[in-house]
Amino acid sequence: VKIPGVAGYELRMLWHLYFLRARKMHVVMCTSQYIPEELIKYYLSYLPGDISVEDARSRLTMVCCNDMTSRSVTEKLLTRPRTLQRIKNCIEWDKAAMTCFNSTDAEVELAKSLNIPLFGNDTQGAFWGTKTGNRQVFLDAGVDHPDGSYREIFTEEELCEEILALLKRCPSARKIMVKLNDSFSGEGNTVLRVDETLQEALKDSDQKAKMVITEKLHNSLEFVAPGLTWARYYTQFQNLGGICEVFVEGAAEAKTSPSCQAFLNNNGDVRILATHEQMLNNQIYVGCKFPANEEYAKDIVTMTMKIGEELSKRDV
Repeated sequence: VKIPGVAGYELRMLWHLYFLRARKMHVVMCTSQYIPEELIKYYLSYLPGDISVEDARSRLTMVCCNDMTSRSVTEKLLTRPRTLQRIKNCIEWDKAAMTCFNSTDAEVELAKSLNIPLFGNDTQGAFWGTKTGNRQVFLDAGVDHPDGSYREIFTEEELCEEILALLKRCPSARKIMVKLNDSFSGEGNTVLRVDETLQEALKDSDQKAKMVITEKLHNSLEFVAPGLTWARYYTQFQNLGGICEVFVEGAAEAKTSPSCQAFLNNNGDVRILATHEQMLNNQIYVGCKFPANEEYAKDIVTMTMKIGEELSKRDV
């Protein structure tokens, strides 16, 4: 695992504890690691004043697998029938629903075994959450985004062709982003710089330009993840696929990375939940603050509505 502290990502789901502000709500939270009681009570202390920590804690069931291997929590639960039975004993199947950090076929299987609906997608629906799927949805929704590739790319040759076509469309581009399809926290990102050698090759011929692009992929990509080489990155690229797009230029202090969250009901309705500003360290997500800057918060809400409506057309 390349990302320091990746085991802590499941702690992001602790925000679900805030559902306990509803007095009739019961939450069952499943984790790989033990969550200290002090941390749980810290979260519960932020509930509205009329909800005591003791009352909220009585409606919270923590299920720990005590398993810090690299498998997902879902995969661990599916191999523990007694743990699954414990969860079933805690829920009312006609009122319960399941949420998760990442939705795959395994989560679909777990939800079926518990006989409750899943707020998520199977692997086929999850395609629209990949970088390639994102770009296709943005394009069809009419939401502005950097120029780049839209088809699925899995080989070095296909990537070279897409980068060449992109540089022809955007001759002033000085950096090209290459991203793995299914990665997070910026760790699947890398930068290809368009220097004088590549600029001259573009004027010469497509064949010459492809040769220079290939050489740059092999020898001078700037990886966000430390210690990566093209050989290792390309192994992942062949498996996951990826995209290329123009790097958004500008002074670091002038660029922001806002985000908007929405909930898609199965009837196609899109409900905006929140906006926030992502805090990045060299493209790596390190935290956020709520809400997004009011100068453009309404704009990203409008964009998110369009994207949500487009996703609904794709049965997400």
